[in-house]
Amino acid sequence: MSKNLNNIKSDNDNSIYFDWAKRVCAAKNIHINKDITQLNNRKLFRISSDVGDLYLKKTTDFHIDEIRFTQQLMTLGLISLPEWIGYSQDLKLCLTRDMGGSDLSLF
Repeated sequence: MSKNLNNIKSDNDNSIYFDWAKRVCAAKNIHINKDITQLNNRKLFRISSDVGDLYLKKTTDFHIDEIRFTQQLMTLGLISLPEWIGYSQDLKLCLTRDMGGSDLSLF
């Protein structure tokens, strides 16, 4: 399902997340295109930009704090992870670059 970023106010559930992604991209001088595609059960979105596809993920803290856990993995360098554009501990969001190799729309 694709949405136009200029019309995000019509999607009350996700508009705060899309607004956050737009602010993060603007602060990093990344120009995003108009469409955002929901990839799975309302937790993962693909945003096309002038630097390639970006992925906006709503994280969880059901058992662990996913953002802190991922930061620890990045620090240890144990596995390849996508470059983070930004994250919000308060909103439980992370925005990453496409790392290639996997079609995330299948998840």
